[in-house]
Amino acid sequence: MSGGSYEVRLEDTGTGPIAHIFDRARGRSVMSLANRLNTQADANIKPRLVFRCAETVCQLAEIWTLDAGYGLPVRHVREPEYIASIPLTVQRN
Repeated sequence: MSGGSYEVRLEDTGTGPIAHIFDRARGRSVMSLANRLNTQADANIKPRLVFRCAETVCQLAEIWTLDAGYGLPVRHVREPEYIASIPLTVQRN
């Protein structure tokens, strides 16, 4: 996804929540995640996006909301990797 303004929304499906990433400029969902990384709310969870990066590319690996984390399968590269974390602004509706 290119740089821009995105929104993370949670949808309760009855079988568990799904995190959706919406492109605010286009008004549509660009990604949905159902793979929860933890099942309990934790007061120390900080909303953020976590990227696994190598010298030439970064891959979105995790999305953390106030309620839980959601993971994406990422391909590990053989180059040295580092983690980049970008905080999210929380807005309750």
